[in-house]
Amino acid sequence: MMPKVSIIIPTYNRSHFLCTALDSALLQDYGNIEVIISDNASTDNTPEIIAKYLGDPRIKYFRNEKNIGMYPNQRRALFEYASGDWALMLDDDDYLIDKSYISDAMTLLNKNRYIVIIHANCRMLHDPSGSYKETDKQLPEIVDGRWMFLNYKYAVIGNTNYDKLTVLFDRKKALELNFFNDIINSSDRDSLLKLSLKGHIGFIDKVVSVYRIHGSNASASIDINGYFENLRAVTSPYEYAKKLKIFEEKQLDKWKKRMIRESAAIVFIGSLLRSDKGFTNKFISRLYREYPFALTIILDIFKPKIFAKIMLSKLRSISPGSN
Repeated sequence: MMPKVSIIIPTYNRSHFLCTALDSALLQDYGNIEVIISDNASTDNTPEIIAKYLGDPRIKYFRNEKNIGMYPNQRRALFEYASGDWALMLDDDDYLIDKSYISDAMTLLNKNRYIVIIHANCRMLHDPSGSYKETDKQLPEIVDGRWMFLNYKYAVIGNTNYDKLTVLFDRKKALELNFFNDIINSSDRDSLLKLSLKGHIGFIDKVVSVYRIHGSNASASIDINGYFENLRAVTSPYEYAKKLKIFEEKQLDKWKKRMIRESAAIVFIGSLLRSDKGFTNKFISRLYREYPFALTIILDIFKPKIFAKIMLSKLRSISPGSN
């Protein structure tokens, strides 16, 4: 038996990118896939583009009567349209570059039936310059999901927009966990953190996909209210893990505080790089009211060595490579 894999492509007004995403999905050499396109009421020529693919029995096209929002569209595709045992969410402006990725993932799954998530490395492409960087996660082939949860510090899995597109996950367990139920920008991180506690995590040490950086990415900007809303992606998994009683309470509390501190530091550094004094002042004021413990990392940032290290890391992450 070959588990069925649903490659889900939610789309909205990206017809100029969509063919690349679709072609990359259809080029996968795994023998049991379906490609789900969930069109969120696009107003461009998306239907005409997709019409060219409908002769392929692996393609299933669904169109919403009205735009229901990004995460509700993903959720509808996952819950109502997909029928696979496993799923991969592929944004309409990104694409796969390793045609054997799903085959390799399913081979890894045969080694360990407790795997619930499989992920890999990816490429960040600055469009249209063509320069790129690649992630270099160096992880064991299989790890316990509880370890992954606690060590979610360095973009280990789905921690950023650019590496979550490599994530294959057990769709049935995702349905049980009510994936994408929260309409926040980090709903996928919330969901994946919870799912990681359900089993083991597989890793394939290959660059398998491309994340385009083109200035109009859906998550390119966030306001202060949006940032604090997104912290539910930390607090919600925290509450879930607490109910499971698989960690010591002190250990879990330390995890939550660390996650919030590091998230706050990233936003704070970003505001400094933009020289956005108004945002910075409002952000610190609200952080003091709601998460005062997180202010310690901002104070640490101004220690010369730490400040230089963080600024350099941030600049590297937002600057095109020279490959």
